[in-house]
Amino acid sequence: MDNRLLKDNHAFISFLLDVKLMIVFINETEDHISTVINRLFHDLSYDYKDLIAGIGANQSTIFNIKNSYTQAIKVLDLIKKSVIKKPIFLYNELNFLKLLLPMNDLDALRDYKNEKLYQLEKYDELNNTKYLQTLECYLNNNCSINQTAKELFVHRNTINYQISRIAQILDKNLASFKTRCDLYLAIQIKYYLEVC
Repeated sequence: MDNRLLKDNHAFISFLLDVKLMIVFINETEDHISTVINRLFHDLSYDYKDLIAGIGANQSTIFNIKNSYTQAIKVLDLIKKSVIKKPIFLYNELNFLKLLLPMNDLDALRDYKNEKLYQLEKYDELNNTKYLQTLECYLNNNCSINQTAKELFVHRNTINYQISRIAQILDKNLASFKTRCDLYLAIQIKYYLEVC
């Protein structure tokens, strides 16, 4: 691996720490680091299965490297717990999830999640449906019926029906931007709480 990085003229330091390979890049952008890590993963995937990488944010000085390490470890934990569904992820891509990481009041988060999603979770449990999964896919696809149907491998009329049922179950107007934001946030909190 070191030879591959040297061949591409990257300034870096690598070492093992607690069975984790640590690579510290020097004067590289996050986009470039992500590209390099993706290439390394591609090269190593033939010999190693289930590789994951958490990439901490760039730091202005070597003295702040601990921050980047801590961020990378948090990302790795989220990947392992399937909160993040990609094997390579940058801390700065966490967006608002960064706000949840230091939060200690899990009861407040749980209350918010239950307030928004409880009825749908209960309905799925009692009726053996996957409406929460449909809702998440729908929100992740900018509320596109066609894209959601494509991703879930079902007909668009099925998604139309399911979205209509979800709105009824939650007693919410899914055309409302605020409602969509609340539900998206509640789903992200649900995944976050599964990690804690």
